[in-house]
Amino acid sequence: RMHTLVLTGELDSASTHTLVTAIAHLCRDGATGITLDLGNLNYIDPTGVAAVLFMGRWCQKRGYDFALIPGSWLIQRSFELAGLIDRLPFEDTTPMPLGPHPTWSSERERS
Repeated sequence: RMHTLVLTGELDSASTHTLVTAIAHLCRDGATGITLDLGNLNYIDPTGVAAVLFMGRWCQKRGYDFALIPGSWLIQRSFELAGLIDRLPFEDTTPMPLGPHPTWSSERERS
């Protein structure tokens, strides 16, 4: 059975142990795979990124399927900066349009 964990709030050094424990328990209880839905995260720090990478490798080594549903552009940017955006199994590479997104204009505004 595939299980989807919907992550909310922050994934950082204070909360990664909860994620690791939840995945380990689900797999021990018969899950065949884990999907992490990052769509409701509003913050991830380097420890959170490392935990996602670690758990992906942990699942792979034990024969479990592992997938990620992308988060907002800010969450996805954290994976890009870590050089992991193309190395992790994101189901869709289009980040969700949640949270403020910077915009740039190449044209000057005219009055």
